[in-house]
Amino acid sequence: MEKKIRVSPKLKLKGKASIPDQHQIKILKDTVRNPMKGFLGGPSAEEAEETLREKFHFTDKQIRDLKT
Repeated sequence: MEKKIRVSPKLKLKGKASIPDQHQIKILKDTVRNPMKGFLGGPSAEEAEETLREKFHFTDKQIRDLKT
């Protein structure tokens, strides 16, 4: 007899990003929104913007919208 394993909807991947990438995106977005978080040991605001552009292909408009 096979057991069915239930997967919580919260655990499913969003799009093509892996779980570690999703966490990195969240940290980077938080840093762009609040640059003071960069002083807590994470990336600086400039590094966060650069990583969002280069690694995750965010546009300038998407980054600008995060700041507002």
